[in-house]
Amino acid sequence: MPCKFGSTENPCQFNVREQHLVVMEGGTKVCVFHLPAGNAMGTPESRRPKQAWTQTEIDEFDQQILVIIQNHIANETAVDLEGVTFPGKFSFDGLSDRKVVLRRASFHRCFFRGQVNFDNLHLSTCRFDSANFAADANFRNTVFEQGCEFGGATFTRYADFSDSRFSGNAVFTDSNFQRGGRCPYLC
Repeated sequence: MPCKFGSTENPCQFNVREQHLVVMEGGTKVCVFHLPAGNAMGTPESRRPKQAWTQTEIDEFDQQILVIIQNHIANETAVDLEGVTFPGKFSFDGLSDRKVVLRRASFHRCFFRGQVNFDNLHLSTCRFDSANFAADANFRNTVFEQGCEFGGATFTRYADFSDSRFSGNAVFTDSNFQRGGRCPYLC
């Protein structure tokens, strides 16, 4: 049985073997990337909800995500992280070299539990629609090339887009800035 996040038409994008799927309440299984922050019974990867992971577990998860992204960059393929729950503070610092471009990056329906730092990143045709940022979201000096989609995104804490550059359409329709922030356009 594959990860519950996917469907027959659009399966989970991660190749996680059956024995490494996490059993959820109700018996459904998900990969560690799509494991939500809470409500998991957690076998075998973690016996606690993702929100209770140790810093070591979070660091290992972050390293796995960065390796996946670097593989997409090396192969010049779309960076598909749709539906991923990031368990803690996350930074794209290692990818902020202006020669590196995340192409067709999808953060659609991602949940960022901790502060996230996209500072100095170069994104081309990216999707953040329906993403949920539970802590500060920093996009300072970020380049958004050939459009970006933030429709329905929720920024629970501060969102900072200062000194970011946009070329193409930037869509923030139905985005929710709950505690302030600097939307680059009239949202």
